[in-house]
Amino acid sequence: MRITQSMMTQNLLNNLNTIQQNLSSTENEMTSGKVLNEPSDNPIAMSEDIQTTTSIDQANAYQSTIQSGLSWMNSTTSVLSSMSSTLQSIQSVVLQSMNTTNGTPSVQSGLQQSIAQLTNNLYQLADTQQGGSYLFGGFASQTPVSSYISTQQLDTNLTGSSTTSPLIASGGQIAIVGGEGSTQVSINSGASMEEVESAINGATNSTGVTANIVNTNGTYQLTLQSNQSNTAFGLAGNNVTLAAGGSFSVSNSPTNLPPSGAGSDVTYAVSSSINETVNVTGQQLFNQLPPGGTQTLQQTLQSVINDVGNPSALQQDLTNLTANIGQVTQANADLGSRINQLNTLSSQNSNFISAMQTQQASLEDANMAQVETQYESEMSSYQASLQMGSQMILPTLAQYLTSS
Repeated sequence: MRITQSMMTQNLLNNLNTIQQNLSSTENEMTSGKVLNEPSDNPIAMSEDIQTTTSIDQANAYQSTIQSGLSWMNSTTSVLSSMSSTLQSIQSVVLQSMNTTNGTPSVQSGLQQSIAQLTNNLYQLADTQQGGSYLFGGFASQTPVSSYISTQQLDTNLTGSSTTSPLIASGGQIAIVGGEGSTQVSINSGASMEEVESAINGATNSTGVTANIVNTNGTYQLTLQSNQSNTAFGLAGNNVTLAAGGSFSVSNSPTNLPPSGAGSDVTYAVSSSINETVNVTGQQLFNQLPPGGTQTLQQTLQSVINDVGNPSALQQDLTNLTANIGQVTQANADLGSRINQLNTLSSQNSNFISAMQTQQASLEDANMAQVETQYESEMSSYQASLQMGSQMILPTLAQYLTSS
């Protein structure tokens, strides 16, 4: 077969086109610093690079979740430590009250006020927010926790079928403590329910506590409420006795029902196979019985306020308070264990991301010294091809006529 001039020309042009494509690819590598710019550069390496990128993106998403969980948990453990300190302060005041049984009413009233203030500090800690959400609210993170862990109403044991009949056998002083302060209220012997209500309400400006008579199917009962919501308040009436016998005291302390989800665990997916609980709820701390205790923390706090001046009652309160403190301490210890687990997982995840990034760099990054050498070689080949081509291609008649 005879090789014609047309065949030589076509072959030259094909070779020049191939060299130009190689030069363009090499120039892209020099500009981007990457060897993988298009799938056609290396389909197998490109597929592996896409898988590596997916793994890195997923690991970064888990790392972001881990850091969010750690931020929430570290804030929670800090508040729990403050709660433990506050509860220990209440414990100290209880011991002080037990050791000052012969103190004047004003001394006992001051101790009662101290406990109420410390209890309010606990409620404030329970309402700690982060990012607009309540730390201890579970899934009900927009509802103040103190609204359902604090006492909303106190029911006294002053009951009867009449509000005007004498119900007080022996009068004396009752201690009232509320958000406005504390005071001693005088109750006369032979006083009726209305007279006790009037005496308590006469001190409302200094205590912030209001007495009300509730009629339930013809049975009347004296109740107490604070004028400030979510505020500790109480009554101690150990030296006032009722006509039916027994000391004038608070019989129970109802609380508001918690909203839906308030006691739920909040879990974060921190890996493909691990879900970690990142919260502690107010329900868990205040409204669950601790091991070895007979009252929840909310009940114990209310009992302590009411029992100031009553050593035997305070002794039982102290036992319950010790169990409640242990419950808060254990919750903080459990949270600390989960924090350690997330810190370990975070470290492992960071190492994995670094390894994947190194692998990705080995797939993508160009060896610039090698690329520059390759570019110079390809450019030399291109220039040599042009020079050779200029000698291979015969001049046309037009070129001859133009040059003559």
